[in-house]
Amino acid sequence: MQKIKTLIFGLGKIGLDYDYDIKDKKVILTHSKALYLNRKFKIIAGIDKSSKQLLKFRYKYKIRTFRSIYDFIKFNNSKIDLIVLSTNTKSRLKDFKNILKLKPKVVLIEKPISYNLSDTKKIVNLSKKNKIKLFVNFTKLSDPACIKIKKMISKKKIKYPIKGIACYSGGLYNNASHLISLLIFWLGDLKKLKILENGKKLNKFDLEPKFYLIFNKASIFFFPVNYKNYFNLSVELYSRNGKLNYKFEGRDVYWQSIINDNLYKGYKILNNKKKKIVNKMKFHQANIYNNIYNFFCSSNYNLCSSQEALVVDKVLNRIKINVK
Repeated sequence: MQKIKTLIFGLGKIGLDYDYDIKDKKVILTHSKALYLNRKFKIIAGIDKSSKQLLKFRYKYKIRTFRSIYDFIKFNNSKIDLIVLSTNTKSRLKDFKNILKLKPKVVLIEKPISYNLSDTKKIVNLSKKNKIKLFVNFTKLSDPACIKIKKMISKKKIKYPIKGIACYSGGLYNNASHLISLLIFWLGDLKKLKILENGKKLNKFDLEPKFYLIFNKASIFFFPVNYKNYFNLSVELYSRNGKLNYKFEGRDVYWQSIINDNLYKGYKILNNKKKKIVNKMKFHQANIYNNIYNFFCSSNYNLCSSQEALVVDKVLNRIKINVK
């Protein structure tokens, strides 16, 4: 198969910056580095409105840059297979409409698709109308640890009922969306939600409420943590037969079974011997592109579809409108 011709539209943190100064090729946190190191893809160009980001991209990767889709179309006639849309969330609908002119086969869009549910629906419908396969960059759904946990739950190695605690920082849309997506992936459809505390508004678009999600046989409390103190994305699931620990954004994942307490006869406790579940979160963006390549080859892949992401955006919108 020929190399997948790719355009990166948006060279911000996830597009370029997170691993810009990291030389280790086994740490892959951005679209630029993941695509540059993957021989199955060819980056045709990078696009961003910031001259500083364009200069950084050209300096590091020696690839052409443009300030807009219009400029790219004007000076380039390359056929594009894949477009990575990692522009600012606020302009996502406008940017998506602009890339339709290039008629890509696949678009990988950053999460959340939009802060506005109406815009999210428009983007999803436009992708269908234009026969574009739309994937959303919820990277945890492609991680081997998360896929294994889903299998553990389905095979009853983690038994229902399940109660859990999820801690997040940096906003409901920006970061808690990762955990909501992950929990729906593990536990199935959401049945009910309840706002416990309104929390604070971070800006015009994002907020940090305390809330409660109820699934068929599981219930999860979400607690915001002050982003200024430290970053946190973690989940603890308490089941009938043990405890799952998903810590440090999924960089530390392990299972604790139940054993008899040697001190208090007749009681049971969690086993201190933790069963590690291998993850690949240090190169999570590489996982995404390996799966996208599988899609192009008609092989099995693990990616968040537009419909799955739309479900997450609907949950985010329900939380937002219920915060007083």
